[in-house]
Amino acid sequence: MNLVPIGYLRGPFSEKFGTPRQPGLVPEIDSVVELLSPWNNDEVIRGLSGHSHVWLLFGFHRNASVSPTRATVRPPRLGGNERMGVFATRSPYRPNPIGLSLVAIREVTAGRIVVGGADLVDGTPIYDIKPWLPWADAPLCTKSSGGFAAVPPASRLDVHFDPVIAQHDLAPTLAQILALDPRPAYQRDEPERVYGMEYAGHEVLWRVDDSTGSLQVFEIRKSVDKGPE
Repeated sequence: MNLVPIGYLRGPFSEKFGTPRQPGLVPEIDSVVELLSPWNNDEVIRGLSGHSHVWLLFGFHRNASVSPTRATVRPPRLGGNERMGVFATRSPYRPNPIGLSLVAIREVTAGRIVVGGADLVDGTPIYDIKPWLPWADAPLCTKSSGGFAAVPPASRLDVHFDPVIAQHDLAPTLAQILALDPRPAYQRDEPERVYGMEYAGHEVLWRVDDSTGSLQVFEIRKSVDKGPE
């Protein structure tokens, strides 16, 4: 099977670090699925605006595939120390680097679908789009179970901004993203460490005090254009 992208996602995350680990955790994040020819026409999206959400079938284009000799991964939800079988997780490292995300539809036009809450980096190849059906995709079943990730993450960081940057246009959305704590589990309890992430053309710098559960953002600056990779 030869999978060919039907389009690419364009969004505010230029790198994996800081990108939400699941879709819908920050609904305010808008991204655009730009369809390629011959799929960038009105016919291919006819009727799609009647749906509230879509499934995006995409490729983990920046990750290597997991090998049969290392068929386990360390989910962040388990602190990064306990291993689980890759098929019991939603790890981006998979035998075939294929992912599935549920996103909200904001706007549908020829060749362009604006979506909300995506957990994908800019440039992610999209292989297919399927409408979400609430009666089939979210069945009411008393016996359903989500395993070790059955409920949303309970703990969130209390995000603060230095007074000078508290009024920045990106501050409200960044507060929601950083509250999810994008750090790897093995880097926690390092109060002096400075973390940085790229978001919407800006570099964001912060520190975390795990003793109080607070995160302090002390700088938001325009990213330096590194040119084409």
